[in-house]
Amino acid sequence: QFCAISRAVGGTAVVLGEGEDVNAVIRRTYPDAMRIASVLPDISCATFNPDMVNDPKELDGTEVSVIRGEIGVAENGAVWIAQTVKYISEKLVILLDRNKIVDTMYDAYRELDGQEYQFGTFISGPSKTADIEQALVMGAHGAREVLVILT
Repeated sequence: QFCAISRAVGGTAVVLGEGEDVNAVIRRTYPDAMRIASVLPDISCATFNPDMVNDPKELDGTEVSVIRGEIGVAENGAVWIAQTVKYISEKLVILLDRNKIVDTMYDAYRELDGQEYQFGTFISGPSKTADIEQALVMGAHGAREVLVILT
């Protein structure tokens, strides 16, 4: 259900196969990406660590960001992203443990209850907005593409 809803909201979700390398999936999905950002130690295809960038302007031109999600929600394809993530690029890859998917938003908030965090957000597919004439714009406020890789 999580994968189907992700597609319905404009994103993509794939289940990492047994023995499949997450770096190979990212490279296969974005073969032309020259600037891939990630702080995750197991992401060897990353070309730089954004936490090591001194000037935020250096993040301009980042094509793909690879981050870790904490909780997935089957009913709407949303993934909880904690405050520790400081950047989002045009294309966002979210790694999510497939065992961390709950049925509903209510279940997700119950999972978050008691955790210490100052800020976080649920991301469900690419950013989108529409005006009164219902002209849909993708990527207006965030990533234009979202790929969730279920590990």
